[in-house]
Amino acid sequence: MIHVCFLIRRFDFGGAQRQMLELIKTLPREKFRLTVIAFYPGGELSSELEQIKDLRVIYLGKQSRWHVVGFFRTLFREIRSLRPDILHSYLPMQNIIALGVRFFAAKKSLVVWGLRSSNMHRDQGHDWLQRLTLRLEALLSKYADFIIVNSEAGFQYAIHRGYPQAKLRLIRNGIDALRYRPDIEGRIRIRREWKVNENESLIGLVARIDPVKRHELFLKAASLFVSGHPHTRFVFVGDGKPEYRLALEQQAFALGLTDHLIWGGSRSDMREVYSALDICTLCSEDAEGFPNVVGEAMACGVPCVVSPCGDAHAIVANAGVCIEQGAPSVLAEGWESCLKLDRNLLGSAARNRIVNSFSLERLAQSTSEVLEQLFQNTRTIHG
Repeated sequence: MIHVCFLIRRFDFGGAQRQMLELIKTLPREKFRLTVIAFYPGGELSSELEQIKDLRVIYLGKQSRWHVVGFFRTLFREIRSLRPDILHSYLPMQNIIALGVRFFAAKKSLVVWGLRSSNMHRDQGHDWLQRLTLRLEALLSKYADFIIVNSEAGFQYAIHRGYPQAKLRLIRNGIDALRYRPDIEGRIRIRREWKVNENESLIGLVARIDPVKRHELFLKAASLFVSGHPHTRFVFVGDGKPEYRLALEQQAFALGLTDHLIWGGSRSDMREVYSALDICTLCSEDAEGFPNVVGEAMACGVPCVVSPCGDAHAIVANAGVCIEQGAPSVLAEGWESCLKLDRNLLGSAARNRIVNSFSLERLAQSTSEVLEQLFQNTRTIHG
């Protein structure tokens, strides 16, 4: 069997973390022996990770960003003991660390990177260390053995940034259609919790509270939309930067949206949350590759209105509404168009698209083929 060791910062809620978790669940155990090394303990998804059979999970106990020397000493010791065939990392910092681990502790291990975003070179929302990390990742990309990108937008972004095209492979994310499915009882429960009547339309933005997700654009569109549709409520689902949330609360008040806006916070019952929505919205401009929230909402039978960000248009196709630019009036028009359509028919089309085109089985099969081919080619070359 091929021993694959995954490197991740921590198993918090997040698209990369969720996709790594789903991949670990579905990779065939007759072909792969799997280990996960998480730099930090805990995380909202860690309990789910620890329930997976035939998986070794190692927490390194990193204490902070600047806990460096002791962290690397422990990491190198674990890798030397494991001697994995493949180091598979997601996200820029972990990708760079994977190369360092190979150089200092696992020279015979292959390094496979995962790129999960597009247009991340823009400075919006990034501190100096994040900007430096993105530049280093691009410079060091030629030393990775293989690079898996999860979107066509991410593929083109990588080429533009100088990543070696011969090492790039597009494998789109997979959505668990058993976990994410229409939930009528959940819809009723969540709408009661949020005090949303059935005669009211509920439009949601599911994303961390961060400027890159463009909550301020959503609010401007909501202020335009609600004047002609007073029986509409809006919800933000997710947590994030307190100072940004405060600014959004002030903006919502100035726009007269306080009574129309729900702050849903971070949730673990996402199938029920998605099912409660009449429309799920993606209005990001940058940084998205394959936006999981769109696929998850669609799998729950919820129509989506999406901006031209990452592969959102390719995911939705004709099973939702794709707007051509991130302007408040255009987004409001997208909601208008979506609500005029038959929600049940559109929701069914959305779910069918996810089941047929973005399944976990397809993700596992494609990734398995890449890892096996890389391992076999290398073993042939080196005898």
